[in-house]
Amino acid sequence: YVTYIYEISNLKSENINKYYKTIAISVIPKSTSILTNYSHYTNMGLVNLTETLTTFAVSNKESSNTTKTIAWKSYYGIKENIVSVHIKYNDNATTYVPKTTTEDGMTYLTLTTSGTYYLTFSDCAGNVHMFNSTISTYTIRYLKSVIYNVNDQAPINNAIYNDDVKVNIPTSTKKYYDNNAQPQIHVLKNGEEYTPITDKDNNTYTFNETGLYKIWFTAAVTISGEVTQINEEPLYFLILRPKESRYAFEFSEYANYYIKQIIKNNEDVTSTLTNENMGKLTYKTIKLQDDSEQTIAYLKNILISTNDAITGNGQYTITICTDNEFNQEFTFSFWINNKQPSIIISQEENSTTTKPINVSFNTANLIEDVGDCVLKITGRPDITLTEELLQDGKLQSSYNISLTEANTYFVQLYSESGKLLYSYRIIKTDPLNTVSIILIVVSCVVVIGLTITFILLRKKMKIR
Repeated sequence: YVTYIYEISNLKSENINKYYKTIAISVIPKSTSILTNYSHYTNMGLVNLTETLTTFAVSNKESSNTTKTIAWKSYYGIKENIVSVHIKYNDNATTYVPKTTTEDGMTYLTLTTSGTYYLTFSDCAGNVHMFNSTISTYTIRYLKSVIYNVNDQAPINNAIYNDDVKVNIPTSTKKYYDNNAQPQIHVLKNGEEYTPITDKDNNTYTFNETGLYKIWFTAAVTISGEVTQINEEPLYFLILRPKESRYAFEFSEYANYYIKQIIKNNEDVTSTLTNENMGKLTYKTIKLQDDSEQTIAYLKNILISTNDAITGNGQYTITICTDNEFNQEFTFSFWINNKQPSIIISQEENSTTTKPINVSFNTANLIEDVGDCVLKITGRPDITLTEELLQDGKLQSSYNISLTEANTYFVQLYSESGKLLYSYRIIKTDPLNTVSIILIVVSCVVVIGLTITFILLRKKMKIR
């Protein structure tokens, strides 16, 4: 390279604002070979990658190492001419924002997510490295665990969804695994084993019920003729419905996640709740349009409750920023509500009656009160009440249910996810029939007769 020194000044002018500056301009020669010491770490130490086009890296089940580190010389020619990397992730070309570190003239990139990475290296002068002098992209296929997408995106741990969730294994990755140990999904829903809707032809699994899920895959690869079980990495996610009534909702603190926005009843309350310190704070520095910087506080967690004076009842929409390498965000809505459902029951709660018990309600009004729900009455089939079923004409506009059998009845409403929203207890007993009444009367007469006889006998005993 060649460096030119220039002096810029106005010392010879009559301007009272004198200016003098010395600058250096370095000219970097054109090159397609700017990458040196390009390597990755394996169990055997550093392995040079400069002369290859692809690499295949696997984290096996027994290994404690669940990341893959790539390294290269930080600059080309001069230290100011930084060699940077641009990365595309998987076949959907998702932009991956690398978080690199530099030490002793070397740059290190650590991959933490399974997938196929397409790396392109360039310097500040505009040179682009060509591998084998033929191609500008280097491919890394990294199996930290089985590669899969969630709703066509890289998986987000602890994400929350309002709609159904689709998990898909890309067909192009099936060849990575041993024929006798292809990926097998394992699922727990609310801690119990669960089987999702499975489309084997498209390697897709659909989750359409509310609840907390834990999923993971088992599989094996063949390396140098040896079958190796790959690492099993669990993914957690929650499905909740926005029209489901609940008394409280808590978003917990997770790693680098922060709450980007909170909308309540169509009003942005992010700043209000942040200023009220409704959770732990984190601080992010952003660049403004004039290139100045501003530090903004964000909540990392929050508890929203019907009993809280600051948050309280309402329709909420929250956006979470993961601050991960993909700059991923997810948005979900929920309803905080404690309105009493408009159900009319003919008897007082916890009372006992011999009369028929009537339970009545207007379907639209009840759904408006507590959202989509399930009505459970002891001894009767459950009634699922949703706005969709009502609009489709699959529900009566109103119900009048008569409970005539002797029993202890519970009239209860549950949300779709199984949370109890309302409970009412009444007892129905059978009225006495004619025979029972006669027996009671006869019994009373007998008791009275025996009592009188006993009193008379005592008097006689005293006279004697």
